[in-house]
Amino acid sequence: MSRGPPYGGAVRLALGSASFDVGERAVVVAVVGPGPTGAVAGAAARAVADGADVVELPVDHVGVPVTVPVAVRTGEPATARAAAEAGAALVLDPGGFADPGWLEGVTGAGAIAVGGVPVGGADVVGPLRALVVRAVALGVAPDRLAVEPVPASGTDLRLPPAPGLRCAGAPVLVSCAGDDPGDVSGPLAVAAVRGAALLRVPAPAARAARRVADVVAAVRRGAP
Repeated sequence: MSRGPPYGGAVRLALGSASFDVGERAVVVAVVGPGPTGAVAGAAARAVADGADVVELPVDHVGVPVTVPVAVRTGEPATARAAAEAGAALVLDPGGFADPGWLEGVTGAGAIAVGGVPVGGADVVGPLRALVVRAVALGVAPDRLAVEPVPASGTDLRLPPAPGLRCAGAPVLVSCAGDDPGDVSGPLAVAAVRGAALLRVPAPAARAARRVADVVAAVRRGAP
């Protein structure tokens, strides 16, 4: 049984027609909140202008025109599959692939599946890697997967030392709440330095997230 490649170097993440080297720079996923179609479209456009690589839309607005790949978040298998078939390139499951039908529907439609994993304490990578192994055992190609550490109730997310997140067996998405750039820039920088491949933030923080991703990438390249 293949356990997937060790994620430690350059990894290309194919999202629809776009391709990102997440080993070099983290992908910014901007989350647009629910609202009327016009408001959702406007928020998505602003997030793209602010540097978002991917825009996460409410599941009932997947058809809103966006010039970058679209993500959605839902644990409902039929909704997830419908969103992937409608063009969502990244689908997030807060239930951690508990329903194999969810995983099959999303990856079968060509989207990348992101599984949320409850973590607590010092061991973050172990649970992430276990989910990757389980998904691969179900027949999903490692390059169609990503994982997200979700802090257990009452705990804070404690990321491993750099570049520990690159040992999860698949790209790791880290979510950071807060619209204020001053509130999110520090946690985002820590996540990017420690190996996060995707930085998920509320749409108003897209500019700050992109700045962090670019700075960390420049440091990795040794840019002056």
